Amino acid sequence: MSFIVTPVATSISYIVGGTLTASFPVTFPFDEPGDLRVFVNGAPTDAWSLTGGTIEEGFYTTANVLLVVGVSNATVILARLTALEQLAKFPQAGRFSTETLNAELGRLWMAQQDRDRTLNQAVRGQEGESLLRLPVASLRANNFLGFDAAGAPKIYPRQDNASIFGASLVAAETSAAARDTLGLGGPLAGFRNLIINGNPIINQRNYVPGTPTVTGNQYTLDRWRVIASGQNLTWGDEAGIRTVNAPVGGMQQVIEGLGTIGGLYTINWVGTATAVLSGVSVAKGATVTIAGGVSFSIRMTGGSWSQLQLEAGTHATLFERRPIGVELALCQRYAVPVTLAIQGGFAGFAIVPFFFPVTMRAVPTVINQAPGTLVNLILSNEGATSTGGGAFQVYYGPGGGSYGSRINLYTAEL
Repeated sequence: MSFIVTPVATSISYIVGGTLTASFPVTFPFDEPGDLRVFVNGAPTDAWSLTGGTIEEGFYTTANVLLVVGVSNATVILARLTALEQLAKFPQAGRFSTETLNAELGRLWMAQQDRDRTLNQAVRGQEGESLLRLPVASLRANNFLGFDAAGAPKIYPRQDNASIFGASLVAAETSAAARDTLGLGGPLAGFRNLIINGNPIINQRNYVPGTPTVTGNQYTLDRWRVIASGQNLTWGDEAGIRTVNAPVGGMQQVIEGLGTIGGLYTINWVGTATAVLSGVSVAKGATVTIAGGVSFSIRMTGGSWSQLQLEAGTHATLFERRPIGVELALCQRYAVPVTLAIQGGFAGFAIVPFFFPVTMRAVPTVINQAPGTLVNLILSNEGATSTGGGAFQVYYGPGGGSYGSRINLYTAEL
């Protein structure tokens, strides 16, 4: 017999990226296709077939699982679960088939390996402890399972368990310990996301999707600039979530260092785009080190993305949903459009003050966003004089009937 069952992992996990994939190699021997189990994102599936493969003395030593529908951004697990059954009946007299015996022994060893794997996935007591028996199903239903002072399983009604959980939070000696009890490494309150317009629905510049940029680093959606000239953004909205298609050259946000505390941060997003943090590619859910007080950039490149979050701590949490007015105010620190509307019935000069809705990061520069119509008047000195606003000069022409308006964009982007 050349085929021998050796110690080997009897399951394998494949993490699939953005490329659609349907074929997955089976890296362990097995007896028949019915002994394989296939899971996609933790859910079992029967929508697959077996292709290729090498059979040695009745056992598959190589093969591929081919999914009926390929997957992307998913985890695929192949596992063996050999049926614990006898397939051959040996004669009580006459010739004894060693080939049949070896096949039965091979299946037996495979079944034992598979049960060792499933046993290792179970909760077990330590060596020497008595068998831990769970309470009956009627007591477990809709309640929580815990352990008493002796370490034996005990059922806690939901309100009792909540009290125990609350007590563990109260007993935490530091806020960090309390967050760890909750399974979080960052703050639980709002404003934990350093990304502004991470669900990029704020669009004060009225950027039209698909419009090529005319310069490098041109700002489009608020806080986001397209790096390469001639490229564009497109997006789709569904249930309040905007998914943006980042161009090959990337779209970038510069995060202000003022107020940023140095330490460990976790980055996460939804979609196929690649994230580059200060020139270094980072994976979804990765923990990175941010220097305090120093501005840095995040670039999304070559794929779709939504719900981008960068938060303090070592755990990725649900995307922070800030009120739209709050998100808008955060954007207006860096750019805000101001409508200059004027009307007068006399000839001469006037000074008209204007004010920004929030204090801007720095005294902004002015961009004429919408020229509008000016009738019998001239505007001048439209730039801001402080981070809070400015005053422009109006010349009203003779004869009265002067009116007009225009929209200026005041920008203090990094």
